[in-house]
Amino acid sequence: MANMISIVMLQHNSARLTIEAVASIQEHNAADYELIVVDNASTDGSANAFRIAFPKIHLIEANMNGGYGYGNNLGARVAKGEIVLFVNNDVICQEDIVTTLSAHFEKHPHCAVAGPRLQSKDGSTQSSAGWFPSIWNEWRTKRQPLVETGHVRAVDWVTGAALAIRKEVFDTVGGFDESYFMYFDDIDLCKRVHNLGWTIHALPNPTIVHFGGGSQPGGLSPRIQVEYRRSQLRYYSQHCSRTQRTMLRVYLGKKYGQQVMSGNTNIALTAREIMRLVKDS
Repeated sequence: MANMISIVMLQHNSARLTIEAVASIQEHNAADYELIVVDNASTDGSANAFRIAFPKIHLIEANMNGGYGYGNNLGARVAKGEIVLFVNNDVICQEDIVTTLSAHFEKHPHCAVAGPRLQSKDGSTQSSAGWFPSIWNEWRTKRQPLVETGHVRAVDWVTGAALAIRKEVFDTVGGFDESYFMYFDDIDLCKRVHNLGWTIHALPNPTIVHFGGGSQPGGLSPRIQVEYRRSQLRYYSQHCSRTQRTMLRVYLGKKYGQQVMSGNTNIALTAREIMRLVKDS
């Protein structure tokens, strides 16, 4: 008997993207699935816009924007499927992802987490899986990212942009750690699943078009850079050795210490905030 899949999609001030993503899922998937949209306290009327566009889809309106893990945990709590697929709202579905993912979990009973292949709008494959963070692994992931190879691969983690997980395993590990506002929450989840002995797979198919992938922290806004480093430091404190934590603090101290002295006010302000995070970690 095929696994039912619950698709959980999070939005914040982005109804247009969500509406397009949901429409693409409905167009290409006919198998048994449910779709749950969580609005993370939008302030621009996104929740109402989505409700008008899809009045029959389960919409949860959060009373605060608690971040990625918080919103997705709200959706997972009401999910009825044996598999929960967490997917960003900046995606377009171009094929039957429900049937393919359900079949994969049926065929691989020891697999708890699976991630479909992500591609950019131009058709290029995005890096969507990797090794658990360490100073060495983060360096090689940036320079030699895992790429799609045409077959199922056992990996350490898959990105939360499209992450499918057995509901019973998700519940067993306690869901996403809501202390991560964004970044590393998906890796932290996979780490806790891996620690229980389950395998994690990156799949060659199905393929989902993801518009927001591929950005590095250096190209993001100051606030997002701070959140990235906050989550990185938290992950290292929870899962890495004292030596790894020290190496990270030394690296960040050198990198952002130089920026504090750069003479650029905006860069220096962000660097000072990150240096405070390093000091407090």
